[in-house]
Amino acid sequence: MNSPRQFRNLQAELAEGLEKQKSLQALFGGVGDDFWFWALTEGRETEPLLRQILPDMPPPQIQANFTGRSGRPALREAHEIYRLFKRLAQRHGQALDPCARILDFGCGWGRILRFFLKDVDEANAHGVDCYGEMIDLCKSQRLRGHFEVTPILPPSRFPDGHFDVIYLYSVFSHLSEAAHLAWLREFQRILKPGGLVIATTRPRNFIEICGALNRKRNVNDWQRGAAQSFSDPDQALADYDAGRFVHSPTGGGGCLDENFYGESCISRKYVLREWTQIFPEVEYLPVWRHFAFDQNVIVAIKGGGAGRSAGKKGRGADGLRLASDLVRAAGKVAARSFVKFAAPFIAAENG
Repeated sequence: MNSPRQFRNLQAELAEGLEKQKSLQALFGGVGDDFWFWALTEGRETEPLLRQILPDMPPPQIQANFTGRSGRPALREAHEIYRLFKRLAQRHGQALDPCARILDFGCGWGRILRFFLKDVDEANAHGVDCYGEMIDLCKSQRLRGHFEVTPILPPSRFPDGHFDVIYLYSVFSHLSEAAHLAWLREFQRILKPGGLVIATTRPRNFIEICGALNRKRNVNDWQRGAAQSFSDPDQALADYDAGRFVHSPTGGGGCLDENFYGESCISRKYVLREWTQIFPEVEYLPVWRHFAFDQNVIVAIKGGGAGRSAGKKGRGADGLRLASDLVRAAGKVAARSFVKFAAPFIAAENG
């Protein structure tokens, strides 16, 4: 069934749900991910009822300042992030349901969190960001959930054992070694036993990209930080391969001081050595193992619990099946784009 036709079949039920002020999870919990993407993009643009129910979007320039994209391309990437994170949570015993409590750390304008509202009750959806303007924007967009400003460094205000899943997209891609370790320890505190941290980091070839941007005269606003990073790419690559934390302290403007913020690349060797001092189990997925977007993914599991539901912590063939499924989901164009990078990623991450 195509999405517009499915919407027509649901229209009366959605109108009743709007009148009764039902949550998005109650309204859309039974629909598929593809329909959900349509509803938040084309459907919201064309159907007045969906505009009343679903969150607004910030101005295109604000969207682009955070992600380099705006409109449907920005939400398409967010949808792929959401699908991968949700699948990883299920795989590691944290299948999301209305009772699961999640935290989007560094939520920005809420482009990813809005997708999780199909699975998790809004009372259990939390977003934090160090920019107060972004928190105000989430609220003004009618984005459901709890939003608040987070301090630059821990502690947070959250109690011990509060969350089932904490995810961070492109946050540890920027924090210094000391700052990211401090937040990892804080996440360990506020996660429930068996809870997960799902974070992303730049792949090895990002260092080479920065070197190329260094030589360009004109770059986009969202590329300026990268263009100022890793002035000695050869040394940065050597540090990455040796398992050292690779960070270029460029700062990011506003509250993002160069003392803790810049561009960072975290290798598998570093994660297996340092993160396991805080979390008993970690999994590292290079881009070539998931093909959903252009960053490596790290999953850390807090000990002491079996999770909300049974889940496999598969390796080997199970991981390849995960990647294969996600390549198909991402579509042929995205798959071809990422396959170009597969060979160097495999060599670097397995070296």
